[in-house]
Amino acid sequence: MLDWASGELYSENFDVVFLLKFDEVKCLSHQMSLNELLSWSCSLTSDQISQILELTPEKVLILIDGIDEYVSHPPSHSMLVLTNPSDRARPMDILRSVLKGILLPESFMLVTTRSLAADAVMNLLKGPQRFTEIVGFSERGVQEYFQKFFQDEQLFRKTYERVKINESLLTACSV
Repeated sequence: MLDWASGELYSENFDVVFLLKFDEVKCLSHQMSLNELLSWSCSLTSDQISQILELTPEKVLILIDGIDEYVSHPPSHSMLVLTNPSDRARPMDILRSVLKGILLPESFMLVTTRSLAADAVMNLLKGPQRFTEIVGFSERGVQEYFQKFFQDEQLFRKTYERVKINESLLTACSV
């Protein structure tokens, strides 16, 4: 998203990028429209978003982060399917309709998930789909990263050895 905002990545493809973090959206309980949900995630007003979605929906990218939580804990409430962006519903119902391509079918979507939930996510999303697995650094990769970051050899060794003895910290560095 930062690369897009700075004009370094896909700036010619998308006029606007919305980020919806699943762990935040699931906490919203009041009914709203799609435009209000997207407005909640950024600094644009509902009216501005409505205009963008009407005029150039194909220039919109929606990033949905952490969808694996949706798959492992699907909402137990209604299975309402929305077809109109101005209809008011619970945010989870709106999100489901976006994921299935019922709302904003002309827009693009990028979804993040853990590898374990990838199969379940495939059944939830509209097509076509492309999957890329980002597995992180190997232990050797972490070491090389630290070596590049700490250009002073002594500081690198001292820091890396401290990280290496803490298994939780080394795992976090790999991610």
